[in-house]
Amino acid sequence: MFNNLDDIDFDTLLANTVPFDNNLKLDDDDLYIPSSHPTSSSNSSVSPFPSDFVIYSQNAHCRNTTVHSILSIASSMRPPADLILIQEPYFGKIGVNPQMAQGNPIFDVHGCPKHKDWQAIIPPYSSPSELPDVIAYVPSQRSTWTFQPCSDIISRRSLLYLEINSSSHPFLVFNVYNDIDNGACNAIATLPNIPSRAMFIGDFNLHHPIWS
Repeated sequence: MFNNLDDIDFDTLLANTVPFDNNLKLDDDDLYIPSSHPTSSSNSSVSPFPSDFVIYSQNAHCRNTTVHSILSIASSMRPPADLILIQEPYFGKIGVNPQMAQGNPIFDVHGCPKHKDWQAIIPPYSSPSELPDVIAYVPSQRSTWTFQPCSDIISRRSLLYLEINSSSHPFLVFNVYNDIDNGACNAIATLPNIPSRAMFIGDFNLHHPIWS
């Protein structure tokens, strides 16, 4: 993994890139099929996920500037993104008390980066030392979709569970950051009922040996 984009020699990286083999056969170990988890519906007539719903997902490596760049890029996309999922977001000082000029004590304001086009949704977290590992951003203006966090179903700082509704059937999106202890994946495995219309998106830190 690269800790800084400046450390990457892109010419060398591209020269050592192997094209994907379309004839590659997957072993059972390459697939995760949660057969042990019943779904809420096995009805094959359930409509597929909407084809016009655009999701932008990225690990920001806890960098403020990276999150701001992601928000700006997602705003300029055509078609525009409907949902941004960020793993390892920046969550820290974003300003100071806006009333400091009125003689009030000065204090730092902490939170996640803000953007005029986006509204943040964060999972519950218990203390400043246990900050969220995932954040979602939803459009602040467009109202084609409605987003409802479901922290009553699962509540972890590394998992954000959203129910998304529109004119079509509702569906679910999980924003996942799986740490080296497999905390998020272990929590997902405890869900008693995984809905059939659910997407699991994020950084799972499950590196295949052929990537190294």
